[in-house]
Amino acid sequence: MNRRLRDENFPFADGADSTPRVPQAAQPPKEPKVGPPAANPADSPKAQTKGNMPAGVDTTSDLLTVGEAAHYLRVSKSHLDKLRSAGGGPAYHRLGRRRVVYRRKELEDWVRARRYDFTAQYKDRP
Repeated sequence: MNRRLRDENFPFADGADSTPRVPQAAQPPKEPKVGPPAANPADSPKAQTKGNMPAGVDTTSDLLTVGEAAHYLRVSKSHLDKLRSAGGGPAYHRLGRRRVVYRRKELEDWVRARRYDFTAQYKDRP
């Protein structure tokens, strides 16, 4: 390699880029953003969930929206939409033109119907 290319004053010494290197000003390290601790552990967002439902969901209702049903089943909303469209998903009810709801018991029954003890049972799938 040419001695001139190894010179530190030559801006393209390593040939990696075509712009001269300009040293950046040193910036102080960023401090982590930490909020104040919750006054009561029951006030934390995790403590506000009931079972596997997010906070703010009416857990006493028997009817679940598509989003709530997807969260309850631990699948994405789009997956539940595809199951409803293609068939093979849990039973649902239409309220009006667009409103789709699921009954909690029907979701649980649908999950129970898909219980397997070993993989050879998959071909006998309902």
